[in-house]
Amino acid sequence: MSNLYFLSQVLHRKFKGNFFVGFLGKWADYDIQGHSAPIGGLAYYISPPREWMDMIKDPFHFLFYATFVMGSCAFFSRIWIDVSGSAPRDVVSNLMN
Repeated sequence: MSNLYFLSQVLHRKFKGNFFVGFLGKWADYDIQGHSAPIGGLAYYISPPREWMDMIKDPFHFLFYATFVMGSCAFFSRIWIDVSGSAPRDVVSNLMN
């Protein structure tokens, strides 16, 4: 996620009007120090809602974020099980030995 944030911020500053860059993320500065927050695009939808009221204002954002987080956790846990040797076939072979 941080790589997408970084890449979309850099591209947004350099090529604001491009469709692909807008799809990756639209950013808005919110203070004098140059901090910015995603306000559109993929970077916005994979960022967590800031407040409880944001879930009510934009339920699609909340549902997309929750689905993304749960899907990522399921994907990486499946990979971890396969890589670590904790898959059911590995446990059965250990028990048989």
